[in-house]
Amino acid sequence: MSTIIIFIWDLIFLKHPVVMTSILIYYSYAIMVHYYTNHIMNAMQILNENRRYRVFPGNEAVIGIGVRNNAKLSIPNGKLSFELSETIETEGVLIESGDGVLSDRRVYPFLIPAKDSIEWRLSIRPQKRGLYTMENVELIVYDWFRTSTTYFPVLPRLQTEILVYPLIKPIRNIQRLERLMPGIQQSRLSYLEDASAVSGVKQYENESFRHIHWKASLRMQQLVAKKYQPVTHSGVTICLNLSAPERGFHARFEDLISFTAFLCQYMTTKHLPFELFINIYKGGRPLTLNLREGNEHLAASLTALAQLSTSGAAFSETAFLTYIKESQAPSVLTILVGGTGIRGNLQGEVVYVNEHGHLSGGGTDAALSI
Repeated sequence: MSTIIIFIWDLIFLKHPVVMTSILIYYSYAIMVHYYTNHIMNAMQILNENRRYRVFPGNEAVIGIGVRNNAKLSIPNGKLSFELSETIETEGVLIESGDGVLSDRRVYPFLIPAKDSIEWRLSIRPQKRGLYTMENVELIVYDWFRTSTTYFPVLPRLQTEILVYPLIKPIRNIQRLERLMPGIQQSRLSYLEDASAVSGVKQYENESFRHIHWKASLRMQQLVAKKYQPVTHSGVTICLNLSAPERGFHARFEDLISFTAFLCQYMTTKHLPFELFINIYKGGRPLTLNLREGNEHLAASLTALAQLSTSGAAFSETAFLTYIKESQAPSVLTILVGGTGIRGNLQGEVVYVNEHGHLSGGGTDAALSI
């Protein structure tokens, strides 16, 4: 507005050619910047992958992000920035700082020709479990001389997700479970066969002498072995209690989750079906994963464990055990992670894992001596 007054004053009274020329050049540049800004506003696009990356803490992943310029004009100066948790280490990207303190905002300066795009590959190394996204995404474009700035609407988050599984912390005396998980009928002999149920005979294949069917061998004039019915596993019930003995959440919240993740992985390697109960509210009941087995079930369990937080509400230990008793599938073994050691009339063998990863209870001490 001030330049208009100067221009009119000079046009009527001074008629100074240099001033008038300067003002006309300024107006031409301002009109050009205005056109450029309007044109760019409708031509920019942020590129990101609609994908969930799955990693363990400390492992590395590479995610993509980019900007596309659909305009007929190039963009000489621009900046893309977003917030990403400070627990995720990144390489090849600037980290914006203020007052000498690093923030969690990552910044990408760029230059893009007309009708072109630019993409960056961001190397990340998460340090803590959880579900992360790139949030509060800002796109800023400047003109050729940085005399004007165009701010695009801030995006709350991008589609790319980073799921960080919990650390797998082993339970030191896990071998005590070996004698407690043979099948529906507890057996010290085999995970696969029920020695009390003979279904026929088969060719002898260097089994122990007690497997030889002597009467059939005499009748057939060759060594044959007993054929047993296969043992059908009922499965294992894993229960995670994240509540503290008094109130609130347990001080070893993360450790209890890591021990539970180890148990899920252990059952999968043993080809045992398992169900998982967690005393966090989910749809009005404890978070529950039904009895299944295999790698898909393990991935679902680790995903559920990765997204647990102390921001939710938890069931009391008594209410949690009551729900488990009413809901659990027929189980040869129930493992309680955390809690005070209350059994709660749960079915089958019941063992406990404390906050230090020590397994006790049930027949585990006797099993160790077998």
